Amino acid sequence: MNDQELDDVLAVLRSDDGSHLGSVSGRVLGQIEAQGRRRVMEWSAIAAAAALVAVGLFLIPLRPEARLAVESPVVPQAPAFAYVSPPRAVPAIRRRPVLATVSSRKAGPLEVRMQTDDPDVLIIWLVDGEEERGNQ
Repeated sequence: MNDQELDDVLAVLRSDDGSHLGSVSGRVLGQIEAQGRRRVMEWSAIAAAAALVAVGLFLIPLRPEARLAVESPVVPQAPAFAYVSPPRAVPAIRRRPVLATVSSRKAGPLEVRMQTDDPDVLIIWLVDGEEERGNQ
């Protein structure tokens, strides 16, 4: 468009009384209102669907539990009074003392070593077996 055409359009718009603008604006406002009502209805439907899904999730379990018939085990009852016999007395086994055997061969004198608190002093006691037997 050149400048002359723009000036012509501008002159037509300035000279217009605005009667046709009122009908256009009314029509446009009606469409905007209809779209607004339609959007409110859409959002209401979405909210209602979301509420139904939420209620459904709480009321219906996601995984149904398998219900098996389980019998409780039977536990026998103990008698009211239990009679227990006393334990039998086990006789004690008496062992005979083992006597030391004396060999008949001649052994040297018996040597008894006694230590004292002082590590340098050691007492050695020699016992002759024949003299002891004679005293008995």
